[in-house]
Amino acid sequence: MGDKQLMSIAMYLTKHSLTIEELAKKLDVQAKNIYDWKSGVKPNKGNQEKLRRLGITCETSTKRTLPNGAKEAGYKGFLKDFQIYAIQGFGNTIVSKEHSEQTIIDEFAKLGIAVKVRDFETVKFSCTREFDSTNKSHWVVEDLEGLI
Repeated sequence: MGDKQLMSIAMYLTKHSLTIEELAKKLDVQAKNIYDWKSGVKPNKGNQEKLRRLGITCETSTKRTLPNGAKEAGYKGFLKDFQIYAIQGFGNTIVSKEHSEQTIIDEFAKLGIAVKVRDFETVKFSCTREFDSTNKSHWVVEDLEGLI
């Protein structure tokens, strides 16, 4: 099976409704390894083979690897390094609502990352645990690669 037919770790997790910890147990590795691999660290040969047997690619595209921070790699937009690293490593991040949904989508597209944007809900910790609709100051941004 060529790597073009394989799916990313994020896609595999979503397709099989697994957590990173469950995948780590299935592969007999530490969860930290999975987080590292998702963010672009290449697994050793043995782990590459384990991943391929499950139908997971070990290759990361260059668009997802911005060495030494996005600013040093030439990115000049409003996104912060931690937001880019979070989307690459964990599949999501938050961005201030001072930017519109479309502006955020366009900004991540400059980095070759397709995203969707949704409201960030905060829980008011009260007796009723109601959603606090007055405190929506951020968007949740999710990497579409990991979504099916």
